Amino acid sequence: METTILWDFNGTIVDDVSLNVWVMNRMLEKRKLPLIPTIEAYREIFCFPVIEYYKRAGFDFQKEDFSRVALEYMELYREKSLDCPVYPKAKELLSYFKTRGYRQIILSAAEKSCLSAQLSHHQLSSFFDAVFAKDDCLGEGKGDATALFEEKKGRRFLIGDTLLDAETAALLDATPLLVASGHQSRRVLEQSGALVFNDLEEVKSQWSKLY
Repeated sequence: METTILWDFNGTIVDDVSLNVWVMNRMLEKRKLPLIPTIEAYREIFCFPVIEYYKRAGFDFQKEDFSRVALEYMELYREKSLDCPVYPKAKELLSYFKTRGYRQIILSAAEKSCLSAQLSHHQLSSFFDAVFAKDDCLGEGKGDATALFEEKKGRRFLIGDTLLDAETAALLDATPLLVASGHQSRRVLEQSGALVFNDLEEVKSQWSKLY
């Protein structure tokens, strides 16, 4: 039976949490709005679609256009995105799945060209059979991989760090495995009812016991 591992990327494979807090605070400061004080506070307000996260952070889209704000965010993010590290154990887990012949696919809400640059920079492309991302930076959902599964059977798992990953897993008949080291807190992730792990190292250590 074929096994497919669907991966979120940002906040799951690459640790860009601190960068996202920095970018948002730059933008809030520019508008003389209160800053996000800590990563923990960020993890409590981050959500999808990201326009709702911006609202929680203090933006007023009666006064400015969301698409322009999203482009401003992406310009700041892209400038420093290649400095974001890969999470500890990420490559080890990717290698572990690859040696077992699992199909691995990225399913991301990120803008496609930025994601491709990060994959290339970290030499991760060879682990994946396909990459699905977005043509824009509006954060309204993930790249569409449904066509891959129209006639294919087998086990599917989705490893991610947000409630959107749990929702996407349900649409694709996949088992969600959420990690609390990314963009949303354990408290938020547990609302999904999915298995929540501290990090990818725990996913690796528990995999053989669970699956």
